[in-house]
Amino acid sequence: MMKDFIRSANILVGTPVAIKNLLDHLSSELEALSPDLIINDEAGRSTEAMALVPLAMFPETPTLWLGDGKELVPMHRAADSVEKPLFQDQRKMSLLKRAQDTGNVDFTF
Repeated sequence: MMKDFIRSANILVGTPVAIKNLLDHLSSELEALSPDLIINDEAGRSTEAMALVPLAMFPETPTLWLGDGKELVPMHRAADSVEKPLFQDQRKMSLLKRAQDTGNVDFTF
């Protein structure tokens, strides 16, 4: 039933990881899914690793990252009070914010 729903859907909405898990779970029942466009809304809240999931799954598909890199930061686990995790600071920055900071954002308003 789920495979029929996904096969007939025009739009799938979810976090990158949730959609990847769904497609992985149903991959044997679905022919190759090839989206025309991926939109990552609220990209300012996605960690860099999460933002790269759609690119890894569909490297040929155009992807739009929409959001405000200055508004909200990615959600991450609280710092360990005894030992600072090695990549804690990196997990606090979204791919969108990193692109903005390096002048690689095509359009802002």
